[in-house]
This record gives sequence, C-alpha cells and structure tokens, in this order.
Amino acid sequence: MKNKIIYLLLFCTCLALPGQAQQFKTFEVGKKTFLLNGEPFIVKAAELHYTRIPQPYWEHRIKMCKALGMNTICLYVFWNIHEQEEGQFDFTGQNDIAAFCRLAQKHGMYVIVRPGPYVCAEWEMGGLPWWLLKKKDIALRTLDPYYMERVGIFMKKVGEQLVPLQITRGGNIIMVQVENEYGSYGTDKPYVSAIRDMVRGAGFTEVPLFQCDWSSNFTNNALDDLLWTVNFGTGANIDQQFKKLKELRPETPLMCSEFWSGWFDHWGRKHETRPAKDMVQGLKDMLDRNISFSLYMTHGGTTFGHWGGANNPAYSAMCSSYDYDAPISEAGCVQADRDEEAGHDDVGDVEGLDVNAQQAEGQDGRIQEVIRCIQQLGEPADAEDLDQQAEDRGQQSGQEDHVGEHIPRTLAIVAASLLTRPFCARLCMDSSAKSRCVWA
Repeated sequence: MKNKIIYLLLFCTCLALPGQAQQFKTFEVGKKTFLLNGEPFIVKAAELHYTRIPQPYWEHRIKMCKALGMNTICLYVFWNIHEQEEGQFDFTGQNDIAAFCRLAQKHGMYVIVRPGPYVCAEWEMGGLPWWLLKKKDIALRTLDPYYMERVGIFMKKVGEQLVPLQITRGGNIIMVQVENEYGSYGTDKPYVSAIRDMVRGAGFTEVPLFQCDWSSNFTNNALDDLLWTVNFGTGANIDQQFKKLKELRPETPLMCSEFWSGWFDHWGRKHETRPAKDMVQGLKDMLDRNISFSLYMTHGGTTFGHWGGANNPAYSAMCSSYDYDAPISEAGCVQADRDEEAGHDDVGDVEGLDVNAQQAEGQDGRIQEVIRCIQQLGEPADAEDLDQQAEDRGQQSGQEDHVGEHIPRTLAIVAASLLTRPFCARLCMDSSAKSRCVWA
C-alpha cells in the first residue's frame, strides 16, 4: 500500500524534529513567530482525539503523526467523558490524558491542549455533560452561575492532570486554548474572559493561551491578552484568511489552529472527501509563509458508543466513523487512494513503525456478529420514550450541534453502514448481561 501524500511533503519541507521535549524549557509568542527556547519555531500539529483511538493504539498513531513530519499533537479534552456523573471524575485508562501527553513526549512531540469547556468536535453535546441539563433553566456557554461553577471544578481537575506537563516544568505542553470557536455561537466577552481566568486559575500560567475562530468572526470575542488564531480548510485562500488578523496585529505569529483535511460524515450521506492536492497545496502555502498550523484531522478514528453529535437545524446525526478523509485512515492505515491521486509514496522513517500494520485484533468484525447483535435489539421504541426513560434512569441524553444548543437524542443503529464499514464500531458482549450487545 502506498503512503499518504502528506508524508513526503512535510517530511521533506519541515525542519528536523527535536529529540525529547523535556530538553526545552520555554515556549513563547515572539515577533511574527513562536519562540522555542528563544529560537523561531513553526508549529506543525496533528489533531488526534484520545477518545476516538483505543488506548493500545495511541502510541502507534502518535508515531504515524511523527512520520508525517509533525512536531506537535493537538487535542481536545472532552469534559463529558471524564465526568459522566456529576462530581465523579475519571482520568484513568482510556481517559488518561496525562498518559497520552507523556506518550507524545516520549516520541519528541509537543502538545497543544484544548479543554473547552465546549469543544464541538461532532461530539455528544460538544463535550458538555448531559447532567447539566437536569437544571431546567440552565444557560449553557454563558455566565450562568451553576454552569460556571461546574466549569471551574472541571478546569481544576484538568489542571491537576496536565499543569505539571507544561514545557516550563519539563513536560511538552506548549499552548492551551480558551473556549472554542465562540464567535460562531455568540458575542460575550465577559463569558470568554471568565473562561480564560478559569484556565489560568487551573494553573496554565506558564505557556501561551489562545483563542480560535473563523476569519469572519474572530474579532467578536477577541481578548487583548490572548493569541488569536483562525480556522479554515482545504481549498482556502491562505492570504485572504489571515488578511484581517495581520491588519489588526501585524507583529503576531500566524497560525491556522484547524486546517480541515476533510470533513465529518452524516448518517445516510456519502462519505466526505477533499482533493489531496488541495490539502497539500494549502499546507505548502502556509509553510512557505512560516505560518503554523494544526491539521484537523490528521487521524480521526472512531466515535465509539453513543458519543456522536448532531447538527440542528436541520437535524442530522454524525455517524460513528470519524475518518474525516484524513491522511491516516480511521483504521490507522495510510490513505492509499489519496497517495495515488497526488503521485507520492515516501514516508518519514520512525523506528518500529509499520504504517500498514493491521492495528486492532478483530477490529473489522464480522457481518454475522452484526446481524446477531441487531437481532437482539427487540422492537423499535419511540425516540421520545427512549429519552424519557434515559432521564428517569439518570443516564446520559442529548447531542450537540454547531451552535451548541441541546437537541434530544434519537438512538438508532444503521445496519447498512456497519455492514459496509464494519471497523467503525467494535462489538462485544457485556459481561453483566450476556444477552445484551454493547458498542465499545
């Protein structure tokens, strides 16, 4: 299988990767550039989501990103995966974000942390916990007292995990984001300022804090003491995207905090793709201008369980595949078809990395396993009844859309998708109820 086009481009054009991140002690915003230990530094980040990669394969995906020529891993922190019940936090196993960051550091990669609290990411309620909605009059992503109280507690918990890993303390965290694309949701500088203060209050005071938004709305909530970055995707005009930012801050380092390699998929629609040549050209244009970037996604992975979000209006649910047409496929292999499109086949040399390895034992499942599981589901239930039952049981309910509003969950299984893309979900039997199938 040929290797993804982006391997050759970044591996050949990027600066040599550092050895181990603990060698460096400072990361700062300089004049038209970032400064790593006082020296100019271009951030070449790969967006990965630890929640969408089974823990045994974290290291493999990180090594593949390094093979791309990347020097940084960018990640969201998903509040609702860590606090599924109010006051009960879990940062172990699959949720061990500190371990994920340390794996990146093991391979000489820096980390950008994006703790939200709202993260979007086509994820259940944008990362906000379902139990917030038990307070019927809550106003999410505002200065609502209860909401802000819970955000503050969450941020402190994130700080307990990650503050010791700031680069100034021998770790590899170089930047932390404040909120997420808030300009697409509203204009509320007091709220964004309060989130900034909570991030600092959690202990992230030794690395730059930044905001990300679109070029059309980044000024809506731009705070003077934060770095401003913009998000855009394949095919965008690079100079036009940064034009306004350069006018307002001519001396600032430029960064595309999300350069969209592809797009997310909806149930019932065709798989989203973008031309590989356009993606590569956009990355080259930024590197030629010394512009930092984060490739969203470099590897998308799978949205396991019922963690998928939805758009509304009009309602459209995300499917469990988060392949995103990224350079590294959902299954953890190089995207061979996009290599062939651009005519490249080189790959960075990373010790012990097999880019074509089949990663997950049994990951692609069997059609008969899918059929047996579906046969045990019983008769369909009304979606409203399901929501009410879930609330009565104190179970998670709700999905996110791109304006951050709550919409009721409709639980559905689309068998055709599973049969055509069986690696999207792994089937297993719940040990406590042998007759029940569980999406893991």
